[in-house]
Amino acid sequence: MSSRIRTVVVSAAAFLAVQGCAAREAPVATAHAPFACEGGRITAEDYAASYADCAIIHGSLEVVGTSLSSLAPFANVQHISGSLIVRDNDRLESVVALGQLRSVQSIEITGNPALASLAGLERIPSLDRLVLERNGLYDTQGLEGLSEVGALVVRKNPKLISLGGLSGLTRADSVEIVGNPRLCASLGMLPALREVKGELHVSRNVGLSESDVSDLTVRARSKMSVANNDPEG
Repeated sequence: MSSRIRTVVVSAAAFLAVQGCAAREAPVATAHAPFACEGGRITAEDYAASYADCAIIHGSLEVVGTSLSSLAPFANVQHISGSLIVRDNDRLESVVALGQLRSVQSIEITGNPALASLAGLERIPSLDRLVLERNGLYDTQGLEGLSEVGALVVRKNPKLISLGGLSGLTRADSVEIVGNPRLCASLGMLPALREVKGELHVSRNVGLSESDVSDLTVRARSKMSVANNDPEG
């Protein structure tokens, strides 16, 4: 073999060797980091659509006075560093699109008359504050994963008959259950709750008896109970 041919063969082999090493040393592709967005106040459907790719929200997310029937624009959200506030959305029927949400500081769901269920919030284990007020809820299904809460407020929900979805709640700093006329203890009245550090306030829930409230007070070892559940209270 001539020296020229030998040189070409050696050069080709060297080139392939270098390329082979380069290929083996190339970094393995990794998945993209979750897309993060700044929180904000959503008052229009078009603005809500801008959150479609968001997995992490820095700050609080407020959905206020919209015509949304669901929270589908937020279906990819997994973490909210602040609060989730859903208020005065007359057409909102479901929050099931929040099924990916795993952590949030607090949740306030108020003034949503068409909202009949909280299904979609099952992955949330703890909250600093949970407020459910003036909604169309029949029960609290969707909150089964919640075991600890700072302040629990369930107030003025005219159709609410059961707190059964809160069956896993064991501890709270304070509890206020006020003005839910159809609430019935036989369908679930915080059965796992064993500690309320501060005030336990239960009043104007005409479906509850004094014994229902007394039982809750004893189990929760509460410092205080206001148990005025007659129709005129």
